Amino acid sequence: MAKALGILVVLCLSACCNDRACRQSRQLNTLPDREAFSRFKALDAKDQVDVYVWELTHSKPVASRFEFLLRESADAVAEPLLDAANRSDGYIVQASIVRSLAKLPAGSRAKLARSQLVAAVERCKRLAGDEHDEVCSSYGDALVI
Repeated sequence: MAKALGILVVLCLSACCNDRACRQSRQLNTLPDREAFSRFKALDAKDQVDVYVWELTHSKPVASRFEFLLRESADAVAEPLLDAANRSDGYIVQASIVRSLAKLPAGSRAKLARSQLVAAVERCKRLAGDEHDEVCSSYGDALVI
């Protein structure tokens, strides 16, 4: 019985990491910060956003040590980040993604479709269950001018 339980645990853990973002996150998390940051920077923009969103979704409290690096390649990550904001299904993760979008330089945000930005902010409010959610509204004001 104990052996079966051990196999089940291994299968559950490996199932998590069949996802590419999960595998990349796990690899990065085994490295010292400096090396992890360097490898994260070497990923393409979509993979950076995927790792960032995966970490937001699976860490408690919701956080990713790579968020600040997204701003270094803001033009490249802006579109994948906006796509992630329009797919997120949890309020805290959504608010974090919208916050990250709001922190991108204005020039990078200006290239994004206004309708998509509005949709991301509205999704945030819907997930909050409050049309006047302060977090969503404040980041929304920065995004949708």
